[in-house]
Amino acid sequence: MTTIGSQVPVLIGNAGYSASKAAVNMLSKNIALDHAKDGITVNCILPGPMITEDTARMSAPPSGPGAVPERYPLGLMKPEDIVALLLPLLGPSGRFITGQSFIVDSGFFIA
Repeated sequence: MTTIGSQVPVLIGNAGYSASKAAVNMLSKNIALDHAKDGITVNCILPGPMITEDTARMSAPPSGPGAVPERYPLGLMKPEDIVALLLPLLGPSGRFITGQSFIVDSGFFIA
């Protein structure tokens, strides 16, 4: 799991974090290729902003396009909102899905 910030700039001052997450996206694609012959699938989920205990304790609000509530027409997610996408990938229905990046962003890319 990485972040939508690995695809587009989301927060100011987050360049190193975004670059490292983009590297994880590519790493997952390479691992998917390397282990496809073994029947192992590897995919990446790129969530948008979530409400968690950690984000609720943030002392200062972030700034940048990812900090604008209007960019999330479906609202902020909770970690459990990712499960609907994750579960099919883990079972038999996901056996031919590998090397993919799935964006779950509450509409950020369309807003």
